[in-house]
Amino acid sequence: MAAESGEEVAVPPTIQALLAARLDQLAAGERDVLERGAVEGQVFHRTAVAALADGGSVDGELVALVRKDLVRPEQPLLPDDDAYRFRHLLIRDTAYDALPKATRAELHERFADWLAANGSALVELDEILGYHLEQAYRYREELGPADDRAAALAERAATHLLAGGDHALERGDVPAVIRLLSRALALLPRADPRGPGAQLELARACSEQGDLDRAVVLLDEAVAAAGEAGDERVLARSKIARIDFELLLAPEWQMAKGLAEAQNALAELDRIGDDDGAVWALRVIGALVGWLGDNGEAQAHWRRAVERGGRADNRFVNDVLGWMLLGAWWGPTSVTDVRELADEALRTTSSKRLESYARIVRGVAIAVSGRLEEGRAEVLSGRTLLRELGDLISWAGLSAMEADMELSAGSPERAYGVLAEGAEVLAASSETGYLATVLSMQSLAALQLGRPDEALSLTAKACEIAVQDDIDPQARDRVVRARVAAQRGDFGPADELLQEARLIIESTDFAGARLDVALARAEVARLAGLADEERAALANALGIAEQKGHTVAVQRIRGRLED
Repeated sequence: MAAESGEEVAVPPTIQALLAARLDQLAAGERDVLERGAVEGQVFHRTAVAALADGGSVDGELVALVRKDLVRPEQPLLPDDDAYRFRHLLIRDTAYDALPKATRAELHERFADWLAANGSALVELDEILGYHLEQAYRYREELGPADDRAAALAERAATHLLAGGDHALERGDVPAVIRLLSRALALLPRADPRGPGAQLELARACSEQGDLDRAVVLLDEAVAAAGEAGDERVLARSKIARIDFELLLAPEWQMAKGLAEAQNALAELDRIGDDDGAVWALRVIGALVGWLGDNGEAQAHWRRAVERGGRADNRFVNDVLGWMLLGAWWGPTSVTDVRELADEALRTTSSKRLESYARIVRGVAIAVSGRLEEGRAEVLSGRTLLRELGDLISWAGLSAMEADMELSAGSPERAYGVLAEGAEVLAASSETGYLATVLSMQSLAALQLGRPDEALSLTAKACEIAVQDDIDPQARDRVVRARVAAQRGDFGPADELLQEARLIIESTDFAGARLDVALARAEVARLAGLADEERAALANALGIAEQKGHTVAVQRIRGRLED
């Protein structure tokens, strides 16, 4: 049993004709059972077929169909039942196509009624019910004109598809969210109060999949519909969504401005008592505060969000927990504590999205502790899961974390390749927020590969598209340009650029950025022949790495100090 998307599979005419001729030779009862099984899908259940055949026995017909190799026994999805699978999808489609549209409409509706009473054990029950009721409505609409019964079918179908969309949101299945909510919205009347909220969630899912143009259009439609309906909840949440989109799309934007807007939206959500919306707002506030340099304060906002979320495994809370893991890695939290936070998330969550984040962070922490291959496997597992969930923006953006791991391991070739893949996906979606960080990391990898001109070109592109007050690519730009200048013997400009980098990060708690600047200072001093300055910069870098618990960096820096 599966909830099909509703798209028809084209059967080659000659094969279809042969199959149709073979099915025409079946006894009437056998053909009737085969057609009713086809209504359920490629896999069907004995009791469902019996119900659609008005309760008569179908056992003899099923035995005959198995003997003729048209269907085969299958593991049932429903308890205390028998299931069968069409030997080939073309057989199912041919049997289904033989049914008049009016009969299809009636059988889909009757099957949905039967399944609602007998399918409570199915995880995807709402999605399957939504599909069959949607099919019943569509066939009645084709045979038209649509009457009250058809309208009732559309309402029931939309209700189940919306519920299925909610389940997909909980598990982080982006393609399923887009598929189910798109179909539900197509069935809802224009003034249905559920429409604006569904449009907003659909916009968010499209943005995660990388379809940012559609996401912006849907968000505008959600705002307009919510305004007409006076839906304060959707209007307030839309302001948070708009900030998320601006971070991805608007280089001219400023995080400080977004922070003020998010705080205003939080006040509105507090006023109307929207706890989940407030969790979302606090997640965005924490992210902005963290990107502006204070991961400690960001964690405080995220803890408030988790407390506000209440029930365990709330999808809004899971989103916050994922950001807490990322922030812990970027900030001063020790590698040991980061690993423990990731382990705790993996033990307690049922969210695939949170699991993917936890595996990535856990993998990086393991790698910098000295177990590179184990860390790589964990990062690959997490990023693969993100891609399977359809969250292409996060998959591509978090290539920066995998690359950071590879650069620490002394593998700039692998880092460069990972970043190039991420940059390609982000550029194809017109995304700029994550892309700025990915390109700036790629510039560092290019520099370590001995390609200074490419490094300068990449960091220039990163700064061109970065949000104006995005600290990370701005600081890394100075580091890359300083190192290139020093390699070319221009030590005065190199010192000035490192001073700029230091001023950018001195008020932040970005452990990685601080380490990069200290190591760049040591490299510039080495190239200039200033051994004492090099030794002092390495000692500074060592202190940063030891505080973070970055074992690989500590070992490398100690080796350089001994040399």
